[in-house]
Amino acid sequence: YHDERKSLMLFDPAAGRFVAPPAGHGADFSGCSRASLAGDFDRDGCPDLLVTGLHGARMLKGLCPGRPRWARLRLEQSGLNREALGAVLTARAGGRDQVFAWGRQGGGQTVSGCGELLVGLGPAERLDSVSVVWPDGGRESFGPVAEGSDAVLRRGARNPKNATPRAL
Repeated sequence: YHDERKSLMLFDPAAGRFVAPPAGHGADFSGCSRASLAGDFDRDGCPDLLVTGLHGARMLKGLCPGRPRWARLRLEQSGLNREALGAVLTARAGGRDQVFAWGRQGGGQTVSGCGELLVGLGPAERLDSVSVVWPDGGRESFGPVAEGSDAVLRRGARNPKNATPRAL
């Protein structure tokens, strides 16, 4: 099935109220889309969206106001489930908790996840802590994680590996 209808994308500028984006937003191309994957592909701390389908691949660059504060996390453990799919992360920054279910990111019949999580810090300068409930129910805490870090949270390690800020 393929036709020349335009792809439909909705934005949520106010919680729970979806609206059509303004003209020229970049997703108004024709063709049949099959999958999308959100990730920080250009590594600037602002999520982008890759859309694939019969029209080919399209990258929709995220535009964040100002300079976003962020930390990028990845989970690792030994065994068959090396990516720790099914884990739950709680990231604490500036007295605020964000909870994430770790699983396959993206959606569609032809997409797989990028295996990392981009956590926004708001005004905070770091993640004070990251608590992980591993898929088998084991619990572990990591941190702090500096702003701009690409951190690997490895099961059994007390500190994130390679959790150093990268130059912007």
